[in-house]
Amino acid sequence: MQLTHWASLPPIADIPLPEKLTSLGLGTLPHNPDLSFLHQVPPVQKLNLEGSGSPLHLADLSAPSGLRWLRLSGFDLSEGFPVLSASVRVQELNFYRCAFPADIDALNGIDSLRSVFFGECHGPDPGPPLDLSPLAGRTAPTQLTVEVGSTQAVTGTEHLGPGIRVRYR
Repeated sequence: MQLTHWASLPPIADIPLPEKLTSLGLGTLPHNPDLSFLHQVPPVQKLNLEGSGSPLHLADLSAPSGLRWLRLSGFDLSEGFPVLSASVRVQELNFYRCAFPADIDALNGIDSLRSVFFGECHGPDPGPPLDLSPLAGRTAPTQLTVEVGSTQAVTGTEHLGPGIRVRYR
């Protein structure tokens, strides 16, 4: 289920969501959205959040049980990235047009992570390429596939070990 223009919709608790909902997309969340509403979302496997600013209560991304795939688009994660990485236990993460801290090492803490996508993302300052070298410290037993969008500039791939493969789309 894709709900766009979230700012004009009623609170999620007031929307009759199907019991067997497997995928939920919320587009155009307000600037600096408060994600505490995620405690009211039924268990979903896929969650797509689009917005701007720095999301509040990133730890609440752990609320939807059974969450395996998460896409965040348009957010500034430069401050809250460690909280996000400590909260989610997903297999696939997708970031599109997001800002990150200089060190994305916090991704190494998600043992369940098998795939991460970066598209048009940047570090704390727009311009320089996103540095993937912190992922070289990953010790999780699962192999990690890093997918890089066609317009995404990255560095540090030469430091990644055999458990991490990089694919360009």
